[in-house]
Amino acid sequence: MGDARLGVDLLTGDDGAEARGRAEKLEEWNRQRRNLEREAHEEALNRLEADGLPGERRSIVLASERWHPGVIGIVASRLVDSFHRPVVLIHLDGDEGKGSCRGVAGIHMVEALGGCSDLLIQFGGHKGAAGLSIRRKDVEPFIERFEAVARETMGDEPMEAELFLDAAVDFAELGMPLLESMEKMAPFGSGNPQPILATAGVEVAGRPEGVGQGAKHLKMRLRQRGEIVDTIGFGLGGLLEDPDFLKGKLDVAYHAGVNRWRGRSSVQIQIKALRPAGG
Repeated sequence: MGDARLGVDLLTGDDGAEARGRAEKLEEWNRQRRNLEREAHEEALNRLEADGLPGERRSIVLASERWHPGVIGIVASRLVDSFHRPVVLIHLDGDEGKGSCRGVAGIHMVEALGGCSDLLIQFGGHKGAAGLSIRRKDVEPFIERFEAVARETMGDEPMEAELFLDAAVDFAELGMPLLESMEKMAPFGSGNPQPILATAGVEVAGRPEGVGQGAKHLKMRLRQRGEIVDTIGFGLGGLLEDPDFLKGKLDVAYHAGVNRWRGRSSVQIQIKALRPAGG
């Protein structure tokens, strides 16, 4: 988004006043990007929930006229983090669309797109990420073809992500200064993954609940030594069927972020994995 030349001018200029003006403009663009990214991510999640996806599907492919083409790659990476499936998001404009693709272990994105080449105008990239252009009329056939290619390539085994933890922290350390400094590391993607934090010895505070269509997602509050945070775990609603698991102490891996609502800010974490404490 914006003009990349402005960042170069900021780093190479020697006029303090001009540098401040450029920095302020870059910060404004970054705020706009975050807003567009949040809106696209929320819409994508809502559509997946409304359609009961991804369910047993091996892939996620969504298209929209409302998404800014400059953020769909970032949003695709976030969906990969949440659902551990290859993701293609397409920005539609007139009779054509341009897409950003993000992969997971076990599938080569360019080779997978090659299996759909008759439905694409062009495509390119590498194993983990790719881009494409497509005619609007071919989007629906592409969704089913890409799913077939992904299923043939990846098989029917449960899809699990390998987690690499960036830091172990206590909930008491998850204050606004830390989270806001982490936000400045964005945008996150395949070359700049969002940090994964871990906290040991937490317990469920209150009653966990399943949310979304079919109660597929798990919403609950977790407590560690008096500190309580709100959490959401996409696709983890099945844990409610094992109440004994949620009664014991747990270790949790997660993305941490700021939930802003009606002028208030609070800590919210997106659970990536749970296990019995010390497991």
